Amino acid sequence: KARKLRVRVTTDEAGNVHLEGRVGSKLIGTGTGAFPSAGTKTVTVALTKSGMKVLKGKRSVTVKVKGHATDNSGNGSNKSTKRKLKG
Repeated sequence: KARKLRVRVTTDEAGNVHLEGRVGSKLIGTGTGAFPSAGTKTVTVALTKSGMKVLKGKRSVTVKVKGHATDNSGNGSNKSTKRKLKG
């Protein structure tokens, strides 16, 4: 209903993070966050119209979130996780 997913992200350096959420192979939303210093922050992934259609009427769904972080020197790192959401 809120049209967004909240994702907690932890970095060990300052930089930027790009996230994308998927249900199966379907992209449901993207989000970005800036980290002026190392730490933990909640980043919002805004759902697309097609993402809302995928989630509509479902009691639970497994969402995979992929993240790409780039520090201020240009070094990159990728991580992903899956969670079962209940609504």
